Amino acid sequence: MTEFTGFKLDHFNYFLTHDDDDARRWVREQVQSFASQLQTRLRVFAPFYEDFEVGNLTLNDVSCWVAFGPRDRQYRKVTHQSVSLRADGLRVFVNAELKSATDCLKSVLLHSESEFREALQRLHEFCPFELVLQERIQVQGALYKYTPKMQLHSSMLIEDTGDVAWRAFAQTVNRLPLLELQIERDVPAATLIELSKDDKAVKHIEDILKKNDAVVSLLNESRR
Repeated sequence: MTEFTGFKLDHFNYFLTHDDDDARRWVREQVQSFASQLQTRLRVFAPFYEDFEVGNLTLNDVSCWVAFGPRDRQYRKVTHQSVSLRADGLRVFVNAELKSATDCLKSVLLHSESEFREALQRLHEFCPFELVLQERIQVQGALYKYTPKMQLHSSMLIEDTGDVAWRAFAQTVNRLPLLELQIERDVPAATLIELSKDDKAVKHIEDILKKNDAVVSLLNESRR
């Protein structure tokens, strides 16, 4: 496996062509090496991040993702963190999707709503983000259709904007039987390439993931 030493145009240009098997293998190896470096740092920060999983990268995929959290794919049952490499950069996001995770989200909104909102406000102060809410509708077996329901910029969560947006978000979460919540930020390719010149790209993403952890921990509290 080729060790990740920083982002280059080649990491992002692959997703514009998709037609080179060697490049596809190289990109996935790079994502795995990058994820390994991140997970090592995250594990020191919090035992929750005990492993990572890199998704398959097939011919038609427009991104290559990696998820961080409990091992043996147990991360899927809780709110966890992921990064996704794409043509335009890196998406860094908190993800709550399976019912066990979204039930915890609903429980936090019921019992610790103000604490959850305050945690999101602090996250906005660090760096703005998007709250993305989708409905999951079961089609067959483990196959689901995703329907966008709400996308809310974090600036709408601060006190000066009032409660209208927050109330709409909370009510939508509670009314959806199955849902997916993502708290996401995009780091542009140009930013990652520039940070890589000083060997700071991994540290930059590490800092984002560590700041996100306050929300991850809160949303998983009711499972403890």
